[in-house]
Order: sequence, then C-alpha cells, then structure tokens
Amino acid sequence: YFYLMLLSFLGWLFCFKDFLSGAIPLTADALSYFDHIGFYTDQLSKGVYPLWNPLWFDGAPYHFFLRRIGDGNPLFLIIIFLKWIGIGQTYAYMIFLTLYYFLTTTAFYLIARYILKDRLFAFMAFVLLLFSSWGVQLFYNYIILIFLPIIWFFYFLLCFLKESKKSYFLGMCFCIGMVLTTYIPFYFLIILITFTVCSFLIYFQESIMFLRRSVSFIKENKLFVCFCVLFLLIALLPGIVFYFESKTGDFLLPHRNADALEARSAVAVGISNVSSGDIINSGAFDKVFEGNT
Repeated sequence: YFYLMLLSFLGWLFCFKDFLSGAIPLTADALSYFDHIGFYTDQLSKGVYPLWNPLWFDGAPYHFFLRRIGDGNPLFLIIIFLKWIGIGQTYAYMIFLTLYYFLTTTAFYLIARYILKDRLFAFMAFVLLLFSSWGVQLFYNYIILIFLPIIWFFYFLLCFLKESKKSYFLGMCFCIGMVLTTYIPFYFLIILITFTVCSFLIYFQESIMFLRRSVSFIKENKLFVCFCVLFLLIALLPGIVFYFESKTGDFLLPHRNADALEARSAVAVGISNVSSGDIINSGAFDKVFEGNT
C-alpha cells in the first residue's frame, strides 16, 4: 500500500498546488508562523539562537514566538537544509509543511492499521484524513505543528501496549518532548487524559495489566528511563522559564494582553478571545477561500 499512499499524496499535491506555489497566500496565524519560523531558521543557519527579532514591529523580544513555534522541533532542520541548497524561503517552508503533513497522515495510517487489523481499511482512513479539512488548515493556522507529535505519540503508545520495547518508549518521550517545547501543550494533555480515562473505563483489566508491565519495564531499565525523564525535564524548562518571565515584566505583548491586564501575565488573553470559538470554527472554509476563485 506504500505506492497507493504515495499516489494519493501526489493527488493531494495537485489539488493544493495553488496553495503550495503561493498563488493562494497563507492567511491568519499561518502567516505569522511562516514569518517566525523563517526568521528562526535563518538565525540558526548563522549559528545564532535568537532572543530578539528586529524585524517584528521595529523590534520585539522573541521568547513568545520561540514558544509558539516550538523551537526544539528537529524537523526545522529540513528548512535550513533546503535553504542551504538554494531553495527560497517560501518554497522551503511549503516543502516543510508538505512533508510534515505526509508524516502526520502516515502515522494515522499506522494507527488505523494497528486498530483495524486491515491494510485496506487503514488505507481508506489515510485517504479520508489526507483529503479532509486538515489539508486546508495547513495554510490557515498552526495546529499541524502540534498534531504531528501527538499522533506519533499515540502510535508509539499503542506499540508499547503490545510490546514493551525501549524504542517505543523512547519514541513516546521524544514526541512528548516536542509537544512540551510549545507554549500550548494543553491539547495533548486533554487528549491523553481522555484516552486514559476511557481506557480504564472500557478496558479496566487490560489497563491494570499494562500498568504492571510498565512498572516491570521501569525496574528492568532504570538508567534508560531516568535518561528519558531527564530529557523531558529539559524539554519542559523553556516553558517554565517563559511562564515566570511573562509575570515579571521582562517582556510585554500589549496587543495580546490588552483586555487581560488583571492576569498579570504578558501572554494572557481576555475572555473575548477565549469565548470566540474553537479552531475549526475560526478556520471555516468561507474565510480560507474568500476572494479566491
């Protein structure tokens, strides 16, 4: 089914050629993420870890934007490599998004194959996701940057449920680390908590057996598990530092914080932002395709 998946993805590339070529421009949050990731990868290619962006509103601290894009994401190296071989910023970023999306849908296929035990139905699930609204969301907001590590985490988790291998455990920790380097890991926490609660309610005995196997795995691989925990703690540090810095006044985000001053945090938003609707609602197709034929 690999060749069928590849053929389907080529079909997706054709359908979204106007987006990928820049004929239909990025909009909303996707545009600011393009700017910040572009600046970040440019600086990294020069050996600089940026804490200040002189190009953003005549100069601004870069802490917030580093947390937004997830500065620990190793896949940003793809953009750096593409720029190094002479590909322009726009096309390098679009290739990065394309590969990112394909990796995400591939993980979905692997999960579907694991659960359904049938490659044909797993392939059908892959195609449904590939041509779903997620494809449009790539060019409207940031959610794909979080979605990839989340969906790969659950693939590694399912594999670890079946067989307690170090590689699966390491894969889970790596994905969690990618999520923790963003400033909004709460999507992942909500999904993980829901998954855990439902698993205990529906598969109580199996969940208890898994916990026992996990305890045995930890006892047998203490040094390895300690290394993974240390990795996660390091991944968590930038977010913790950023949280406390946002309350000390070291940096300000007046546009974002204008109606939430009582929160005493530079990254807080007012109730009007919180109650404005979910990400799917705000990314409705009529807005994405507005003005385009």
